[in-house]
Amino acid sequence: MKNLVLAGYSGYTTKDKVFNFVESFNKVKLSFDELVILYAGKRTEINDYLDSVGVKQVSVKEKSFSPYVNRFYWYADFLKNTVYEKVVCADIRDVVFQSNPFTWMNTYQINDLIVCDEGFKHNEEAWNSMTMQGAFPDEAHKMRNKNVFNVGVFGGNALEVQWICEQITKKCEQVKVWVHNYKGKLIEVVPDQVAFSILLDTIADSRVTQRCDNTDNWCLTIASVCFSTFEYQGIDGKICNPDGMEYCLIHQYDRQTEFLKYHVDTNSFSADGKKFFKVKLQDRKNLSLEQQGTVKGEISASDEPMPIGEFYD
Repeated sequence: MKNLVLAGYSGYTTKDKVFNFVESFNKVKLSFDELVILYAGKRTEINDYLDSVGVKQVSVKEKSFSPYVNRFYWYADFLKNTVYEKVVCADIRDVVFQSNPFTWMNTYQINDLIVCDEGFKHNEEAWNSMTMQGAFPDEAHKMRNKNVFNVGVFGGNALEVQWICEQITKKCEQVKVWVHNYKGKLIEVVPDQVAFSILLDTIADSRVTQRCDNTDNWCLTIASVCFSTFEYQGIDGKICNPDGMEYCLIHQYDRQTEFLKYHVDTNSFSADGKKFFKVKLQDRKNLSLEQQGTVKGEISASDEPMPIGEFYD
């Protein structure tokens, strides 16, 4: 039985939006793995590129007012009509694969659904707190001290992945307004991630979910590092967790392009041009959106392995 990586997009027209995702997966895929990309809208150069590298594409229609919610309708509908063993759903623009996710599951999976715990509570980070208040104001207070889960990468057994996609769409259908007032500004409601976090706190309990954070080796969520582990490292071009274990996936690698670069030809990373590095970031918890600004940090980088103490101090 095949395994599946599933992604979707609408509104993108240039292949750079999908290129790194596709190329990185093709470098780590095995014979029983398949990549399927769902898309809404007219054909563009993206479709021509995907044809040229043999990626299956499915044209779909938008089902929600919110572009953020559409993909979960698409994922659920596609999975209802197909048979796979393991599935990974991932953002297409800012995710790359350092290794094969299904090989990772064979080694590390213990529960049906693998999710990314960002390692901080809703009340510790302004965007998620604001978004929860805008989308689900009646549940915002009880979620204040509950952790944020990133909806951009999750996976596991196919039936469980299909189920959580269906639940996300049902939860998002409860949103009453799609624009809310934040400090005098009208802000678009983005409900998918906060819906996901509510579901993981309620109907998808720990017996079903495997909650991996940035200290694990499943997926590094780079934007959450300054709210959780405060550091990450590179060993010979691969981004690794605090124990030196290579992450399987890297999410939001484009958030720190002032020093971090992804090299698609070698499926590797460098910091300040070096393949051995350690990045330490400032703690950004409990700041307002206006205060957050640019994330600052310290980068140590080298062409050769650093002394152990520099990585594990």
